[in-house]
Amino acid sequence: MKMYTKLGISSLLTLYYNCGAFMDAMGKKQESIDYFQKFVDLPKTTPVFTEQEVDSIYKSQEKVYNTARFNLALQNFYLKNWDKAIECADAAMVDTANLHDLFLIKINAYGEKKDSAAWQRTLVEASQKTGRSSYLQNLLYYYIQNNKMQEATSLAEKLTVDSPNDKMSWYMRGAIELNVKKDYEAARKSFEKALAIDPNFEDALFNMGTAYINDIYDQRVSGKFKYIGTNRRIAGKNEAAYKKEKAIYDQELATVRSYYEKARPYMERLRELTPDGAKRWASPLQMIYSSLNMPAEAKQMDALLEQANQAGN
Repeated sequence: MKMYTKLGISSLLTLYYNCGAFMDAMGKKQESIDYFQKFVDLPKTTPVFTEQEVDSIYKSQEKVYNTARFNLALQNFYLKNWDKAIECADAAMVDTANLHDLFLIKINAYGEKKDSAAWQRTLVEASQKTGRSSYLQNLLYYYIQNNKMQEATSLAEKLTVDSPNDKMSWYMRGAIELNVKKDYEAARKSFEKALAIDPNFEDALFNMGTAYINDIYDQRVSGKFKYIGTNRRIAGKNEAAYKKEKAIYDQELATVRSYYEKARPYMERLRELTPDGAKRWASPLQMIYSSLNMPAEAKQMDALLEQANQAGN
C-alpha cells in the first residue's frame, strides 16, 4: 500500500507540472501558479516520503523543479504579487543559470513596492553574484538623479571594506568617484584594484581610460593652464620672453598629452577584447590619437565609428 501511495503521488507530481505548463500556455496565470506551487511543495509536505526520498526527488528532477520555481516567480510578478514574486525568486536562485532574470524580477518588484533600501541592496547583490556592472550603473544613475552623494560614498566605502577581493566592489567605488565625486585620482586607484583582480574587466578598462580623459578635460576648461584651453597666443616683448612663454606652453602641452598617453593602453586593450564594440571605444580612441598627433589612427577611428553606426552595432 505504501509503495502504491508513493507511485500515485509521483504520478500526481507529473500531472501538476503538466497542468501548470498548460495553464501558462493558455494565459491562465493564477491557475498555472496553483499547479506549479503544488508540484514544488508536494514532495516535502506529504508524509509518505522520508527525508532522504524527498531529497532524491528534488535532485533527480532538479532541472524541472528549477523551471517550476522560475515560473512561479515570473507568474507572480506578472500578477503583481510583489512579495510572492520576491519569495519565489529567492527560492529559484538555487539555479544559477537564471540568476540575471530572477534578480530583475526582485529588483522590479522592490521598485513597485517603493522599497528603495531593498531595491538598492538587491542591485548590489545582483552585481556581485552575476558579475554584471549594469546593475551598479543603474544604482549610480539613481544616486546622480537624486543627488545622493553621501549615500553613494558610504555605499562605495562599505563595499570595499566588506568585499575587498570583489572586483565589482572596487568598480562601484571607482564609478562613484568618477561620476559623482569627480575625484579622478581616487577613481583611478579604485579601477586599478578592480583590474588587479580581473585584468580583462572591460568596464573597468573603459572607465580607467575615461578617468584620465575627463580629468584633463576638466583641467583645461577650469582655467588651470595659461595657454592650453584658451585663445591666448604665445607672445613676448623680446626673444628671451618669447622663449619663456613658449616653454610654458610646451610644458602644458606635454602635461595634457601625458593624460591621453596614460588613457591609451586601457582603451586599446578594450578594443582588443571587444573588436565589435567600436561604438564604445572608437570615439575616445579618436580623441586620444588626435591629441597625441596620430592622424592616421584618428582617421581610422572615425571610419570604424561611422561603419558601426551604419551597421547599427
